[in-house]
Amino acid sequence: MLKKTDSPPIELDLGNGHICIVDADAWPALSKFKWRAVQARRNWYAKASFTKKGIRITISMHRFIARTRLPFICHHKNHISLDNRRSNLENMNKTSHNSYHHMNTLMIKFEQKTG
Repeated sequence: MLKKTDSPPIELDLGNGHICIVDADAWPALSKFKWRAVQARRNWYAKASFTKKGIRITISMHRFIARTRLPFICHHKNHISLDNRRSNLENMNKTSHNSYHHMNTLMIKFEQKTG
């Protein structure tokens, strides 16, 4: 479970017209990296890269904030991939995450047919 915060959200400019939302109290840890927007499939994510012991490492902001460890997935509750406030992030196992999105897809298809 993520720690809730009363910290107001701030907007981070990722360049190329992309803005990321984070809790203000997350900024001290985030400021150590240079964040950019990277597209993955249909969504954009905030990512940073650095070199450690000669190895290039890329991290995702939402996984960094939520402290998501493998094999877990960090899910954006509101489906906005650049909204990285703690209240919007949830660590889930792969099965739960896939089930959630499968049910969501079925609901959308049902609403389109009955709408």
